[in-house]
Amino acid sequence: MPFSIEQDGRLFGSDIELAARLAQRFGVKPVFVRTSFPTLLEDLRADRFDVGFSGISITPKREAVASFSVAYFRVGEAILTRCQNASQYPNLASLDRPEVRVLVYPGGTGEHFAHDHLRRAQITPFPDKGGAFEEVLAGRVDAMFTDEVDAKVRVKQYPDLSYTLADSPFRDPKGILISRAADLVAAVSAWVTESVAAGEPTRLIEQHLKEFLGS
Repeated sequence: MPFSIEQDGRLFGSDIELAARLAQRFGVKPVFVRTSFPTLLEDLRADRFDVGFSGISITPKREAVASFSVAYFRVGEAILTRCQNASQYPNLASLDRPEVRVLVYPGGTGEHFAHDHLRRAQITPFPDKGGAFEEVLAGRVDAMFTDEVDAKVRVKQYPDLSYTLADSPFRDPKGILISRAADLVAAVSAWVTESVAAGEPTRLIEQHLKEFLGS
């Protein structure tokens, strides 16, 4: 949420709508394929999908083996922790201490962010993003990184969690992951540029987030 959700056999979300619009532009029927952030590049190399949606961050590691469209959305990174500990971890400096345990989801942007910005904290990989929030709630870790959009969703789902934005100029660019096919990259990027100019990606993200948050 709000990018892609599967519920009761139905797919919805901002990026599901964007993918359908891209397919319509190309005159084809969209076929949605499940993947995960840890297996994202492996699935692309195995030709299991042509374009990857769902809030995928543009990172150097991914750009080394695949292509991206131009960015269609940018979001800040957030520190997610229990409400009772929020005053202890207001910024990156407060996290970067040897006794602080910071959870990261392997393959996610938060993992890269943690390794780029923390030098002394205990960085703890946890393979299940859904269960990661329970780890924070249970106090088995002190905090985790996620993007601001996801943080808003999680504090709605888990009222005992709260978040602050990391004090960093880092703004995570989201793009469409594409194979190295130059003609496909050019065509998708041209469509994204038009969509961004019309304000469509941001409008859809805000719309779906507002529906979920009930505000």
